[in-house]
Amino acid sequence: MNRSNTGMSLAELLVVISLLAIAANIALPAFTHFAQQNRLEALVDQLQGQLMHARATSVANNRNVIVCGSQDGQNCIRDWTSGWLVASPGNGEILSRHQLTGERIRWAGASQHIRFHSNGTTSMGNGRFYICDGQEEVRWQLILNRQGRIKRVQGLEKNQQVTKPCG
Repeated sequence: MNRSNTGMSLAELLVVISLLAIAANIALPAFTHFAQQNRLEALVDQLQGQLMHARATSVANNRNVIVCGSQDGQNCIRDWTSGWLVASPGNGEILSRHQLTGERIRWAGASQHIRFHSNGTTSMGNGRFYICDGQEEVRWQLILNRQGRIKRVQGLEKNQQVTKPCG
């Protein structure tokens, strides 16, 4: 009788499982870093989109629009770490809001909020957002100039020395 061996031995199966476990241990930290980078980039995209939308709304409707940090989605505060809201100060209408879950955003500007005038400019000059990772490192910056335009920078700019922008 001639039998063909179609299965794997226990030793072969253990070797394959061991190799898969080693590969998973190597890939998991890289995947975690990749997922965190994607989450931060999505946050930057969303914040930049909301700022551009606030500016466009102020120009289209010929009224002031503010963007400010908010903890409850209703009131402006200086701290942006819990989220932000976009509102029309004239009638108190909240146009949009975003709550954060663990990400770190810090606004460094002359005032606690950003006010877009009906011509799309901001009143208080330049400012910048620092978007930080879990290790308190700056991963992205959104730089807002007085004309209301946004410049996106990955990490810190050349020769930029900032002490604890995320701390």
